[in-house]
Amino acid sequence: MQRLQKVFSWVSDKLLFPFGRATAPKDGELRYVSGARRCISTMVDLAIIVFMLQLVHAVFFLTFPKSENAFKAMEKHRMGASLTKDERVLRNKQIYKAVALQVVQLVIVFVYNVYMWINFSGTAGKLLVGLRVIDENTLEAMSLGQATKRFFSTALSGIPLGLGIVWSNFDARKRAWHDMIAKTVVVTNKSLKRCKELRAEGPASPGNEL
Repeated sequence: MQRLQKVFSWVSDKLLFPFGRATAPKDGELRYVSGARRCISTMVDLAIIVFMLQLVHAVFFLTFPKSENAFKAMEKHRMGASLTKDERVLRNKQIYKAVALQVVQLVIVFVYNVYMWINFSGTAGKLLVGLRVIDENTLEAMSLGQATKRFFSTALSGIPLGLGIVWSNFDARKRAWHDMIAKTVVVTNKSLKRCKELRAEGPASPGNEL
């Protein structure tokens, strides 16, 4: 029975902590984060972003409705049929609208992430699960340049089968590739506050040690 319990405990540990249990940081040390908490925060952010983009999509097509003639022209274009001059004009307008919509949506996602990182040290998802994204050296909110680098380099972490994200499980400070490029780290808000408190207090003077 004890042997079965040991086996079950070992299997559970491997499933829940495939890269080993995180050691508890000492008082005043930062707790770097990867894995489940970052994944949950990303899911929350994706839900928020999808909602915003759907809203923009709806407003865009209410403002610029697609006519029946434009719809027919696009269908003919997809089938490779020849188009009249008027149909080509309608097709081009629809293509321009689609490109404009994509640009607007990209700008909204960019502004959301960068604004939250600079002003709150984390997106809504990160804040919800008690995480902060900060400059790895100053431990303060990242600059506009860092936020821009982090946003556009996130794709580098995800494109090659998510290797850049998996990398955070092996890095000493739990940094994904986009963290390394932007020189940022993801930490728990609790450990960050405690670290700053101890830094503000400074080393205890000899007279205060008694």
